[in-house]
Amino acid sequence: MKGWSISFNPLGALEPQAALGIGVGYRFSSRWQLWSETSLIAYPLYNSYPGLKGFREILALKYFYGRNRDFFIGAEVRWKRTSYRDKRLFINRAVHDTADLNYTLVNPVFGAALWAGKIIPLGGKHWLVETSIGVGFKYQSAIFKGVPPGYRNLYKLDDTGIPVGIKGSGLLPYLPGSIRLIYVL
Repeated sequence: MKGWSISFNPLGALEPQAALGIGVGYRFSSRWQLWSETSLIAYPLYNSYPGLKGFREILALKYFYGRNRDFFIGAEVRWKRTSYRDKRLFINRAVHDTADLNYTLVNPVFGAALWAGKIIPLGGKHWLVETSIGVGFKYQSAIFKGVPPGYRNLYKLDDTGIPVGIKGSGLLPYLPGSIRLIYVL
């Protein structure tokens, strides 16, 4: 089953940051595949953050095993960058001042994970479903543009990248998982 394939993650629209994109894979032997997915990030269908936008890029190497080479393990790296415009309260403790400021939050995220999955034929040799689950770490940064020096954010970022509390950057665990529809060329 060497050759090219394209994939689509239909459940990406239901993620905390809706990710809609296309994946491309090249299986250069019966055991190894190099795969990449590029997605646009938009506000989720169930949220009200119309200013949220960005992209996500995933690059993975998969090793297939089993009698039919339908199970796999893989390693991925990912990069995601989102931005969000809003108006929030900021504080400058040095001069004892608070200000309600318009700003743009830029949220770059870098991550890596290990995962495992299974390929399920849908009939014929071209259509497949891929299920996968994994575990990894990501580093999330919060860059506030339009905020004067000395002013600090009073809000943190939740999993959607929207400010809601006190802290915005750090190393976080994440659990990548998907169900992808694949067409083998």
